[in-house]
Amino acid sequence: MRQLNLLTLRFVLYFTMFYIMIIAALLLTVGIIITYETKRHGADILLVEPFEIEESVYKDQQGNWVIDEGFALQAAQNDGELYLMTPQLDMLVTTDADCTLCKEDWTTLKNRKIKRWDYQGNVLYFIANDPFVGRTSDIVQALLTSEASPELLTLLQQEKITAEHYINNERVAFLGDKRSVLSPADFIETEALTFEYKEHRAILRQADDSIIVLRTPNELQRTFAELMSEVSKTSVAVFVIVHILLLIGVIIISLMISSRFVRPVRYILSRIERLAQFDYAKPTKNPLYKSKTKRLKRKYNLYQPVDESLNNLTTRLAYNERQIKNSEKLREEWITGLSHDLKTPLSSIYGYSAMLNSDYEWSQQEVRHFAATMQEKATYMDALIKDLTYTYQLKNKAITLTREAINLKDWLPQFSDEEVEVQVREPAIIEADKLLMQRVLDNIITNAKKHTPAHTRVLVKAQENVITVRDFGTGIPQHELDNLFESYYRGTNTTSDSSGTGLGLAITKQLVELHGGTITVNSSEQGTLFTITLP
Repeated sequence: MRQLNLLTLRFVLYFTMFYIMIIAALLLTVGIIITYETKRHGADILLVEPFEIEESVYKDQQGNWVIDEGFALQAAQNDGELYLMTPQLDMLVTTDADCTLCKEDWTTLKNRKIKRWDYQGNVLYFIANDPFVGRTSDIVQALLTSEASPELLTLLQQEKITAEHYINNERVAFLGDKRSVLSPADFIETEALTFEYKEHRAILRQADDSIIVLRTPNELQRTFAELMSEVSKTSVAVFVIVHILLLIGVIIISLMISSRFVRPVRYILSRIERLAQFDYAKPTKNPLYKSKTKRLKRKYNLYQPVDESLNNLTTRLAYNERQIKNSEKLREEWITGLSHDLKTPLSSIYGYSAMLNSDYEWSQQEVRHFAATMQEKATYMDALIKDLTYTYQLKNKAITLTREAINLKDWLPQFSDEEVEVQVREPAIIEADKLLMQRVLDNIITNAKKHTPAHTRVLVKAQENVITVRDFGTGIPQHELDNLFESYYRGTNTTSDSSGTGLGLAITKQLVELHGGTITVNSSEQGTLFTITLP
């Protein structure tokens, strides 16, 4: 559950990051457009309010007035200069390096746009530059006399200046480029923003009531349609660039998500697919682990439990498949051996019965020999069938235990004989079923006698809850030792004179485990040791 919560949290963080990137891209687009347009066209200084200049005009540490560079740049973009003066018109500071108006009579500045702010007991002026300054008298003289020098005409052409003479509202003469005729309404000066009017005009009324007008295009003028067109083009360009960057960012994050989530999932699915095809080999390349240290990469820590589960599942499935194959092999060997052991006594019984049923006159001694052999083979078959039934009952837990306290010092000596020695070190008391434990020890001791040379010593020892049975024979080969407790595995040829059914040790192990104990066997060239540990 904790891993699932972490996975959910990571997805929430990634999608939150996507959302933040989209908002950031939108804000960045708007910010770039505003900044670009402001720097390109500037803001109209005539719209600036007094509170907006508080941080732009101030005194430095020495007490001198300073005009901020940004405010000075805004004035320059509006084609003018700033002048801070006392109410008595004493100059305090100006953005005009030459201070061309310092000695002028300001009351004569009729044709200039002027903006005034009252600021901290002083007066701040913005005064637009006069495109006709220093040329007005020459142009008027040339227009009235109709005598313009080539130099003046060249100047008018370069500066795009037009001089017109109006009498009774009709244009009677002009110098420079021919422009549209002005109407009487155009002679009335109105307040306009720097970027609104189309051209600079100087309207000079003469003594005879005629009017001379000097005109030149306003290079700063832009219509709303032009402004919106430029803004639209800029917006589209910025939108495309920013969203290309956003797309690249999304692709990068998608690759990160793919690396963190899709790749591990693909690896896990490939592992599951291989397991479905019974391929239990570990992959040579594991994208979740570092190639050198074989440790899980930090970004894949989330998948560590899944990978460990897959490894455990692979190990378990591989083990189960080996067990199944071994079981199949043992089952085949078991059926083969069982069929052979049943067939051998049946063959004897069938043969002797056929002989007895023949017309030949057998002697009484021969008949008894035949009957004894048939009885021996039938007894063997009966024991084999009983052992098989008993094994089935044990596997299905159909045997009931009757536990009682058994003092091994008094109980074990019953197994002592010429070949078997019993040693008990007290205390040695167990809780077990006497009949079942007797069968366990009978099986082990009988097996020890049967598979060792005649008169080989067998030692039975007990202390506390541990019983050991040790023979001093030649030992059991390893390949037989591995399968010693398997059903119907005797480790000897079924045609030998052994009367065992091959189920004794398998039943022994099942009986010990039924008591909740364990049985182990160790063997070497010096003999074999069985160890029984009971709870």
